[in-house]
Amino acid sequence: MGMPPLTLHLKGSLHPPHPWMVSLSFIKPSRGLSRGDWMGGRKRRRKVVKRVPRRVPKVFNCPSCDSRSVTVELDDKRGVAFIHCGTCGLQAEIEVPKVFEVVHAFNKFVDLYYEGKIGGPR
Repeated sequence: MGMPPLTLHLKGSLHPPHPWMVSLSFIKPSRGLSRGDWMGGRKRRRKVVKRVPRRVPKVFNCPSCDSRSVTVELDDKRGVAFIHCGTCGLQAEIEVPKVFEVVHAFNKFVDLYYEGKIGGPR
């Protein structure tokens, strides 16, 4: 790429310009060059924003006491999930398909709790 056009900006009146009254500047080109390509600037890399993948939680909120203390353990051999709240003592053992993950078992537990099929704390 070539240099942008050079222009003279005269300060003062119609008298012959003195060296300290003349300023040389580059006009920013309208296309083709980025900010780093003119006026002695250097090109800078754009910041790459990394998206953090969301992970499946290991501890859930209790539907009974609303504390973040429900743990879920899956027994894949028997097809059973053990759910236990460490704060209020609510616990359940529910049957789940082998393809279920921890979050699916917890959601099934919450559904059963709100349907009234799982009682309060023991």
